[in-house]
Amino acid sequence: MAVPMVSMPVAWSNKRETERLRKDAFESLQRMLNRAVADTGVNFSIWSALRTHADQVAIFKANYTKVSRGRKLSTDRGYAGSIWARKPGGVSVASPDLGSNHQDGMAVDIHPAAIQNWIKSNGGLYGWSWDEGRRVGESWHFRYISSSDGMKSEGVLDHGAVQKVVGAEVDGKIGTGTAAKIKAWQKKNGLTADGKVGSTTKRAMGLGKGDAPVVVHVPDKVSKPVVAASDYTFEEAGPAVNAYDDRKGHSIKHATIHWWGRPSGQSYEGIRDYLIDNARQVSAHYVVSGNKVARILPENRGAWGNGNRTANLEGIVIECDPNKVLETLPTIAALLADIFARNGELPVYPHSHWTSTECPGDYLPYLPEIVAMAKGGTVNLGRPIVTPSKHKGLAEDGRWGTTTTKALQRFLNSRVKARKLAIDGRMGPNAWRSLQEYLGHPVVDGLIEHQSYKPDELGNGISPNGWEYTGRNSKGSKTIKRLQRWIGVAQDGVVYEGTTKALQNKLNQHGAR
Repeated sequence: MAVPMVSMPVAWSNKRETERLRKDAFESLQRMLNRAVADTGVNFSIWSALRTHADQVAIFKANYTKVSRGRKLSTDRGYAGSIWARKPGGVSVASPDLGSNHQDGMAVDIHPAAIQNWIKSNGGLYGWSWDEGRRVGESWHFRYISSSDGMKSEGVLDHGAVQKVVGAEVDGKIGTGTAAKIKAWQKKNGLTADGKVGSTTKRAMGLGKGDAPVVVHVPDKVSKPVVAASDYTFEEAGPAVNAYDDRKGHSIKHATIHWWGRPSGQSYEGIRDYLIDNARQVSAHYVVSGNKVARILPENRGAWGNGNRTANLEGIVIECDPNKVLETLPTIAALLADIFARNGELPVYPHSHWTSTECPGDYLPYLPEIVAMAKGGTVNLGRPIVTPSKHKGLAEDGRWGTTTTKALQRFLNSRVKARKLAIDGRMGPNAWRSLQEYLGHPVVDGLIEHQSYKPDELGNGISPNGWEYTGRNSKGSKTIKRLQRWIGVAQDGVVYEGTTKALQNKLNQHGAR
């Protein structure tokens, strides 16, 4: 049965026209663009979506003119038996003879550059590919591949409905103004104030349960539950030549999944040895194939793999075999479980999160299941994941008690080597110094100044020593502002229930105990 076309809100169009798109592609855009706006801080505009063949001919002739010569330039096009050159000031347009996925309602042209770059890095998770745009030199052109959309389970995100909830002007488009109101609404309701309507926020808004299972598509032969590998063959190799000597003051904050790409056929041993020393100056921490793992770089050094210096210095790079995807998944999960045990539960990203690439290819749709397995879950590949039991961490109650302090002290001990904190459940000058070092604060003095609440008003986990209470409406601490930036709440520098609750949530994400 054909997927129907739907109309997008007029506010989405830079021409204030009603653009149309295939229903599943539009629903994916609704989910994706909310995240893009929140991350980039800029609005988006759709320049073109569904086009008929007549529309394609019209836009082509508006930008190209027929010439009586052969093809000379990369921008030349062939149409109706002739060569056409781009007019001065014209933009690149596909030849009507070639057809266009615009005609199928499966493509958009979108601006500005910040949104384009975000989609190039992150769009693969939502099914949006820049492959054709890259081929013809169009930064703005993206096509939707339904089978690659790993976020379908989130369902429809009605931008207009969200605007009603947060009190924004209802035009059906979550732009920067609406994103700011979403953050304020999230803060007021004790949620992470990131401006993104993910499953938790969506459920809290009453717009759907939000936590639908993630579904991936794999061959029918996979029919039994899959768990992380109980064992795998491990070898120490290297160390890799193309890498940092250490992490230059950065701490480990995430892991990134790569694959060694197409054409398939390269061997595990060949890739292992190549990543240890090569002229391209790339490397990784681990190489994984089937039930084999090679560590080619110690985790205390940054690998040259993510195409982004900060991401390299803060990440663990895992290179995976494209020839044995299904066989390799349980081993990646077991390796991640081991990494989590040393570093706390880390976010796990695809390589495309950091730079414009199709890597990690066929591994991309499996990332939610890999992480579920790493956390102790059993999954059925090809059907909804069976998530692991929820981690029994901190109660996210907004009270800074001794349990919250102990979890933070353990976390800081795993990240800051300058001192070893006693796990005593009381935040004092030493613990504040470790927090300042972890957050990169320029002054490490162990003092939290200009606070509006006394320690015992917040809980029993903060010592009066190192805490400066200056009365209500105090101007706040620069250390706490850095903490609030890290945990994703408004940066007023004052500790109260919202900051504490967000800290508890952040520590739970890192496996608080």
